Amino acid sequence: GTKLFFTDFTNCNGNRVINPQSVLNKGLYGCTLNGITFEGNFDDAYISFANFTGSKNAVINPSRLKYETLAGTVCSDITFEGSFDGVDLYKTDFKGSKNAVINPQTINRASMIGCKFTDVVFYGTFENINVSNSSFKGSKNAKFDKTKIKKENRVNTDFTDAYVVGRHLEDKQTLKEKLETFKKEEKNVPNKIEPVNNIKRRDKYSNAGRCLLYYMIKDEKILTLVEEKVPYFNEQEVRILSNEIIYYYHKYGTINEADFISYISTKDELNKVFKEIINMNLKDNYSKEEINDYINLVNSCPKKMKIESLNKMLKEEKDPLKQASILSDIMKLKGVGND
Repeated sequence: GTKLFFTDFTNCNGNRVINPQSVLNKGLYGCTLNGITFEGNFDDAYISFANFTGSKNAVINPSRLKYETLAGTVCSDITFEGSFDGVDLYKTDFKGSKNAVINPQTINRASMIGCKFTDVVFYGTFENINVSNSSFKGSKNAKFDKTKIKKENRVNTDFTDAYVVGRHLEDKQTLKEKLETFKKEEKNVPNKIEPVNNIKRRDKYSNAGRCLLYYMIKDEKILTLVEEKVPYFNEQEVRILSNEIIYYYHKYGTINEADFISYISTKDELNKVFKEIINMNLKDNYSKEEINDYINLVNSCPKKMKIESLNKMLKEEKDPLKQASILSDIMKLKGVGND
């Protein structure tokens, strides 16, 4: 086979089809692969610091790579298949890749330093993971608890698009500036919320969940309490809305009805359910005991019912990344793994 280390194919003519199995030592280390069409698999291939931008047909199982490493790899135009268990990630750029679904707890050496996680979907926890100098902008489902990550393990990390619990990881002034920018950019914020009629009868668990969402949007203390105490809502729309509310709050540092309605205005079903909830007109002088009663009732929903609901969603969902997220929820309910 031909030795290709550090080869730049951008301006090369002639045969531009490569089978990684035919390359000397299966090594594409440091190569710029623009314009290359791949055939064959990447099993035991060495692709650290290679740039796949502009290539075609690169389908890679990361756990089958040589040394199980993607260190320095620019993964644009790669389609991943298989797990990232035991894979080494260092200065890996995922922007433009497809099907990268990662559980941080399975990454080699609990280290993800200097990576760019755009287009990655996460599941599982980041507890005790080193994410220094990494960026989560453009990623999905990255959930962090600042109290479980050492300060030195999150130096210069961009937590944009991550879910953050505990204290804010972003500068408060920056959050205020983002909120002001957001308000200026958003248009047609409804001045009046239209009433929604013919609300369906629901079980006690769903009703309790909706009551909690009603108060979450009105009181940030309740939002924080629900985030800490309620891991799962039985009603799908309420579950999604809860995640959206928590995400919005942590991203912009505050929340109110009008701005949140504008935020979800393109999501018709969520918008409809949210209007139903805020038109419940619950009393404002609620007690701590009442909120705890709602939380306890939601959490008492039979686990079997929750799993059945998620299994139904899993069968109907076609997106493999969303399927992975749903499957993660099912595993957590069954006691497999921690989140």
